[in-house]
Amino acid sequence: MEYRDCRFTDSTVRLDGNTFISCRFINCRLVVDGTQPGRMSSCTFENPEFHFEGAAGNTISFLSAMYRASGVGGRQAVERVFDLIRTGK
Repeated sequence: MEYRDCRFTDSTVRLDGNTFISCRFINCRLVVDGTQPGRMSSCTFENPEFHFEGAAGNTISFLSAMYRASGVGGRQAVERVFDLIRTGK
């Protein structure tokens, strides 16, 4: 579903499979489960709370464990993932 110029306040919003354009999220619980890509463009966020469930939650758990439990090489690998997220490459 496509949402355009919508305002979400104090809501739980499932991001997977949806497109959000110029939307505003205020005090929202944003849920990602990793089953479908979601898209966002020109959105704003105030006090968001992200929750990763299912496949997305498993990925976050894996990266977290790798970052904490591995030596320098594991942390560097996770930091490279963060760099990819920051640069969008």
